[in-house]
Amino acid sequence: MGLLLMLFITIIIFFVLKLLFGFIVSMVLSLIFLVGWGLFNIMSGTKGLFKSNMRMYFSLRARGFNREDAIEGVINSRYPDSVYLRINTLNSFRELCGSALDVSEEEYLKLLVYLIFCNEAFTPSSEQEKRKITDQIDKIYNSLRWRYNYKS
Repeated sequence: MGLLLMLFITIIIFFVLKLLFGFIVSMVLSLIFLVGWGLFNIMSGTKGLFKSNMRMYFSLRARGFNREDAIEGVINSRYPDSVYLRINTLNSFRELCGSALDVSEEEYLKLLVYLIFCNEAFTPSSEQEKRKITDQIDKIYNSLRWRYNYKS
């Protein structure tokens, strides 16, 4: 539905611009608009994915859950209808963390959010892409962490 709406609005914009600028310029501007809107939606969705998982984790921790139970709670809330995805994500997370005794809580949560992102969107193919994603996770973590009061 969202893509159809985007295409419909882009077509309307094309016809309005065509009255002002002609066919070629209108086509180029409409395509730029469509690509820009698509990128904006992707970035907004990515931030929403990060925020929703972190908010769930922080709220569970604030209610007294230990970090392992909070991690399971995040995974269960993310995949309520799929036992396979819950088990697969939890097993992948445990493999990445190992014993998790030497991993800080901050890194623990960021790793989970990154893993969920990779499972749902894509695994970054370059260090630059990975750095961009982890920087975004860091910013969101820092903006949300202090809103929740709990002892880590």
